[in-house]
Amino acid sequence: MSSLNQNSMNGARELGLLIAIGSSAMLFGALLIAYLIMRAGHAVWPPIGMEAVPPLMPTLATLSLICSSILLWFSKKEHYNLQYFRSGIALGALFLIFQFMTWNQMYKAGLGISANQLISMFYCLSVLHALHTLAGWGFLVFCERKLAKDASNPIHMNWARLANLFWTFIDGAWLAIFIVIVWMK
Repeated sequence: MSSLNQNSMNGARELGLLIAIGSSAMLFGALLIAYLIMRAGHAVWPPIGMEAVPPLMPTLATLSLICSSILLWFSKKEHYNLQYFRSGIALGALFLIFQFMTWNQMYKAGLGISANQLISMFYCLSVLHALHTLAGWGFLVFCERKLAKDASNPIHMNWARLANLFWTFIDGAWLAIFIVIVWMK
């Protein structure tokens, strides 16, 4: 494939990813705004008699996702060092495990999806985010396989750059969800 064709393909891939990120950002933004509107209707939050999201597991999940992003950033700075890249992927998987543990802990405590508005919105946002995270994690694994074959290949490096961009979006979306739903009083 000629250099011109490859540059054109890279540009098309990046544009497609940016459109997907923009669409997802609008979806997450709309749900967070709906949550804030719901919350504005109450003088005290969480309302008396309504349980809040237990913060321990979401906090651990957040730390693992932030560390994952940092390792992926180090990987990129080191021309996609596979050790950093694989460690970032592993911490991304740990984030998903912490999410499942959070849902399990909440369910066992009687905080199922229909427990109250706050909990329902947390499930909605966290499950939607987990699906995006799973897609991003799969994208990272795809890139790891490509980089393991030839880390100096510009095509493989471009795929990894795009995966890193999507992962950064996932990180930002989760931080917004985490701050607004788990920590904002």
